[in-house]
Amino acid sequence: MSMKHKVVPEENWYSKLLANIDSGDVINITDILPILTPGTPLRNGLDEILFGNLGALIVIGSNDSLKDILKGGIDLDIDFTSQRVFELAKMDGAIILSNDGKKIISANTLLFPSIEISTKETGTRHKAAERTAKQANTLTIAVSERKNKISVYYGQIHHQLDQSSEVLRRASETLQILEKQRDAYDESLDALNAVEQIQPAVILLNY
Repeated sequence: MSMKHKVVPEENWYSKLLANIDSGDVINITDILPILTPGTPLRNGLDEILFGNLGALIVIGSNDSLKDILKGGIDLDIDFTSQRVFELAKMDGAIILSNDGKKIISANTLLFPSIEISTKETGTRHKAAERTAKQANTLTIAVSERKNKISVYYGQIHHQLDQSSEVLRRASETLQILEKQRDAYDESLDALNAVEQIQPAVILLNY
C-alpha cells in the first residue's frame, strides 16, 4: 500500500538540514524530526516500507567513522526515490544514503558496529541501528515489520515516530481548533467595532 503526501519543505532546505545532521550539529530530536515529517522524501520512503509490511535499516551520512562499520553491499550511487528505497528494503542488509539524502549510495550492506556499545534494543536490526548511531554519531533508522514501527537513532538519541496518519490527524484537529478560535476572534472584533460605532451616536444624542 502506497502512502504519499505532498512534500512540504523545499528541497534545498531539506538537503541542508540533512547535511547539518551529518556534520554533527544536532542537539536533540527536534533538530531531526523536520526531515521525517509526513511529506518529506525520506518519510515517504519509510511509509512505503512500513505499509508494504517490510523491515528496513537505513543509514544516512558519509563520515569517516562509518568506514569501519560498513561491509560489503551493492554499490549503487543512484538518485533517491521512495519507490527505490521500498524495493531495496526487500533485501536484508542496510540501505546507505548520502549525507544530503539525494543519493542511494549502496544497499544490502552489512553493519558491524562494536558489540561493546550498550544497547537497550533486542532485535538484531535495531541493535545494529543503535550501535551504529552511537559509534559513528550518525543518523540511522530502523523499520520494524513485526511491530509496525519506525525507530530513529542519532548518537545517544532514540525516538520512535508516530505513524503519518496519526500525525496528520492531530495536525488536522489542531487546525480546526485554530479556525474556530479565529472565527470566535472575528466575531468578538465585529461586536467590538459595532459597540464603538454606537457609542459616539449615543453621546451625540445625549448632547
